[in-house]
Amino acid sequence: MGDKPVVVSVKVTNLIVFFEIRKIDTNILVHMGKQDQALIEIITDTVEPSTLLPFQIPIDMLTVESQFKDIPRDIKPYIDV
Repeated sequence: MGDKPVVVSVKVTNLIVFFEIRKIDTNILVHMGKQDQALIEIITDTVEPSTLLPFQIPIDMLTVESQFKDIPRDIKPYIDV
C-alpha cells in the first residue's frame, strides 16, 4: 500500500488463515466482537496489545486440512513477525 500503514481488523468466531493477508505489510488485529473501544485504543497507540487468543491460528490451509480434530495444539501456528 505504498508508504501508508495498513491495519486489517478481522472479526473472528472460528479459526482463520492469514495466508493471503500476510503477503502484504499489514498490521493484523483480531477482533472477537466484544469491545470496539479496545480496538480504537490499540490503533491510536493509546495502549499496547497484551493478550493471547483462546485458540491457535494455523499458518496455512494445508495445516488445517492435516490437523486432528480431537487433539489440541497439533497445528503449526501462525507467528507474527
